[in-house]
Amino acid sequence: NPDLGDGAALPQSLTGHLVITFLFLLSRFDVNFRCGGDRKNEIAFHFKALFQEDRNSVVFNSLLNKEWGQEEERCSSPLRKGTSFQLQFVITENGYKVIVNNKRFYEYSHRIPIEQVKFLQVTGAVEVQQIEIFKDSNTSSSTSPESK
Repeated sequence: NPDLGDGAALPQSLTGHLVITFLFLLSRFDVNFRCGGDRKNEIAFHFKALFQEDRNSVVFNSLLNKEWGQEEERCSSPLRKGTSFQLQFVITENGYKVIVNNKRFYEYSHRIPIEQVKFLQVTGAVEVQQIEIFKDSNTSSSTSPESK
């Protein structure tokens, strides 16, 4: 299982599909598309899944100049505590398309140029089973614990 708590380097050309397969979700987790270089403390896209007694929700945001931007929230989430799921991020020139279990879930517009994104970070009470990156329809690559 890949360990992504400290972040894993992403390919230089990031447009395309990023598929993350998760096992057994416990309480909450975050997926961060982090910047590199002079912007290493910035988060271009923050995906936070929350599981509370009264509702499940997902929050989307960006961290720019040490400040969070305007939060976007989707209150009805297909993610369920204690279940396995597949999460896909389709990265386009306009933003991030989020797909859960092969169903379109949300679209988030870029607030930081995609060229600045260098790392993928997954934190929280979730187990990552596999990550695949599809740059186009003909190629894909997977991460393993060794290649983090």
